[in-house]
Amino acid sequence: MMSYTLQLAVVFLFTCGVAWSLRVPRSTYSGRQLLVGYWGQNGAGPANGPANYEKPLTDVCKTTKYDIIAVSFLTQFFDKRQPDDLPGLNFAFHCETSVSPKYPFLLRCPKIEEGIKECQKRGKKVLMSIGGATGDGTLPSPAKAKEFAHTLYNLFLGGNKLPNIRPFGSAIMDGIDLDIEGGRPQNYPEFIAELRMLMDKDPSKGYLITGAPQCPFPDHHLGPVKPGTGLEDAGQHVDHLYIQFYNNYCHTGAGDWFHNTLKQWLAFSARMKPSGPLIFIGLPAATKGASGAHFYRPPAELATLYKKVKDLPGVGGIMLWDVSWDQNNVINGQRYSEYAFKELGGVTLPPTQVPPPPVTSHAPPPPVTTQAPPPSVTTQAPPPPTGSFSCASAGDGLYPDPSDCSKFFQCAGGREYRKGCAAGLLFNPKSKLLVGYWGQNGAGPSSGPANYEKPLIDVCRTTKYDIIAVSFLIIFFDQRQGGKPALNFAYHCETPISQKYPFLLRCLKIEEGIKECQKRGKKVLMSIGGATGDGTLHNPTKAKEFAHTLFNLFMGGNDLSLRPFGSAIMDGIDLDIEGGGNKYYPEFIRELRMLMDNDQSKAYLITGAPQCPYPDHFLGPETRGSGLEDAGQDVDHLYIQFYNNYCHTGAGKWFTDTLNKWLAFSARMKPKGPLIFIGLPVSTRASSGAQYYRPPAELTKMYQSVKNLPGIGGIMLWDVSWDQNNVINGQRYSEYAFRELGGATLPPTQVPPPPVTTQAPPPPVTTQAPPPPVTTQAPPPPVTTQAPPPPITTQAPPPPTGSFSCVSAGNGIHADPSDCSKYIMCHGDRKFEFSCAGGLLFNPVIKTCDWPGNVKCK
Repeated sequence: MMSYTLQLAVVFLFTCGVAWSLRVPRSTYSGRQLLVGYWGQNGAGPANGPANYEKPLTDVCKTTKYDIIAVSFLTQFFDKRQPDDLPGLNFAFHCETSVSPKYPFLLRCPKIEEGIKECQKRGKKVLMSIGGATGDGTLPSPAKAKEFAHTLYNLFLGGNKLPNIRPFGSAIMDGIDLDIEGGRPQNYPEFIAELRMLMDKDPSKGYLITGAPQCPFPDHHLGPVKPGTGLEDAGQHVDHLYIQFYNNYCHTGAGDWFHNTLKQWLAFSARMKPSGPLIFIGLPAATKGASGAHFYRPPAELATLYKKVKDLPGVGGIMLWDVSWDQNNVINGQRYSEYAFKELGGVTLPPTQVPPPPVTSHAPPPPVTTQAPPPSVTTQAPPPPTGSFSCASAGDGLYPDPSDCSKFFQCAGGREYRKGCAAGLLFNPKSKLLVGYWGQNGAGPSSGPANYEKPLIDVCRTTKYDIIAVSFLIIFFDQRQGGKPALNFAYHCETPISQKYPFLLRCLKIEEGIKECQKRGKKVLMSIGGATGDGTLHNPTKAKEFAHTLFNLFMGGNDLSLRPFGSAIMDGIDLDIEGGGNKYYPEFIRELRMLMDNDQSKAYLITGAPQCPYPDHFLGPETRGSGLEDAGQDVDHLYIQFYNNYCHTGAGKWFTDTLNKWLAFSARMKPKGPLIFIGLPVSTRASSGAQYYRPPAELTKMYQSVKNLPGIGGIMLWDVSWDQNNVINGQRYSEYAFRELGGATLPPTQVPPPPVTTQAPPPPVTTQAPPPPVTTQAPPPPVTTQAPPPPITTQAPPPPTGSFSCVSAGNGIHADPSDCSKYIMCHGDRKFEFSCAGGLLFNPVIKTCDWPGNVKCK
């Protein structure tokens, strides 16, 4: 659950209880703080059974002490599956009836309508929460942002322009809550300002705009700090922020990490003029209401915690996730929310039709100033969970969050992104990545329709690939359709996006698959070129134009009219250039990187898949003017095709020498070069000859000998269809590759070490002279301008034993030899010790905390 920071509504204490005011400056706030709960997703239902499902909203309002209830969620802002792109709703089992056959995902919910009215009769506020964990929060343009504000106002608030399709009939909700966890962050200032303008035109009701950002400051989606974010440019229009102080390093049990982060949110609120949002302490309502039991505060801890913060200027109350977990967490005859309510003082809010004027007999608390923020509470902080982590020293890649097994860091170009796994998943800190190509159904013709390549959504659910390259965009400038690109995804998608563009496809199933993959933490790239593709870029201007075309069609561009995968935002572009010209690739790569870097909401990749002979005929490097020579520093990964050529993985010295050349190239790129991946065919028939295939035992021997070379990034497999048809002892080939990828991430070194000369390189596999490369040129001579990386050895470094030393073990995640429930992270010779959550042991095979039955503990 995530949301945005929003502006405040003010509360006053009267002899009859607490009454709501219209929006006034925060300095007039006094009286009891508020209790907020999220309802509608039945989060505890699956774990507790139908008898304990979340109660109807009417019952919740009659039996609980919540002051504000956020009905969750409106998940799709612009649902392309129904006319006018009206929103899509999801309220779990509470409501599943469409408002009409014309709008199948816009629901009609009489029971929730009754509940809203019952809550309001009892003086409670009811908000419509938009977004949620699976929601797409993209607002494509300022105009669409304003349009969406009007849509919400007419469907849920005081508008009257959509009377026949209002989900809650005549019930008028009390505001909108922004729980934004997906999509792009642009255009939220326009949305918030427009929504506030509509609300202010209705003087009969004191509407709220609220948000629920995660605790790290600033929030990735809403800000503040950065101009152009919703909270920075429109924070004065926001009433409440329900900060999720859980599922993160800044949770309520983290001592100074919690208090310092709270101070940052309060300081932001204080500098908003004329007023900023009230800041709420968001908590899970049960041990299972968050991703770990350590984020939950039992009643006694809750009391201690809240007494220390409740009097800080700007604190508005407590938020609980969610009502279903609350009703299933009864302690000594009382729900958890009862204990939270006791900490807030006061009585349940009585209903008021027109709010009375503010009471001014009490002196308001002093405002928070940016010069002197609220004092931190002097509790002992745990060891800094992320303070020692720096992308500047770590290099590009994915790294585990030392404080939370469900979180990870992504480093890209010195920028740091902190991300979370989907609910129920943990981050697997294996250091190298597994890449697969999908979309060409290569094995289909020989395996039959029953064994055709599975849909992308199934691939992401059932395989271990970290990155999937959707293949292919085959023609860069197709003159049959005005120069727009042409796509080919075999049988997966054949529907033209329009009659005007017959070879530019619209692929709903692939769109669903991309979103499913990304929800599971996988990257999805658009691969351009392929064996039949024409990679010609006619001039520098056309090269830059093509970069813009790709960014708008597949990534974060704003031109949404012709996007093959709709609102899905892909994670980058892969260059599999095997035909056409080889000019103007530096201009193309640099322009594409510039566009990617301008969109800081996502860490995009540029990758390539050259054949193994060095240098590649199309991409280089070595020749000035080639893409890799002049722009290699802007490329993230190279998936080298070590097959179909003399330098394949079974060719002994020809393979090792060629690999060393690619690694040496990467090492000399400044400030960084691409990670080098070992590309393999996934079965005997996936390449031009069975000799290029490495069975699992040979794969193990080969990869163990190269995995620790500086600059190695992982394994690439061609392709997913052959993989699903090559099942060995009950496991796909990719499962065997996945098992080889444990160990430490090794970013490319800037200056490669001298070659090791104590042993001779392995001889070629064949007794005859190797065949000539596929290209017409002779194999290039070794690179002599600098010392290459060390030749490949056949031994892997020994595992750590006894007294553990990061100096000898190397970077990575290692088992603690003295305690199976602990593990050690080494980074730059520094050692960090961590413990698994209660009941789990560290599994050194997959390098994550695991159930004891899966771990052999000596």
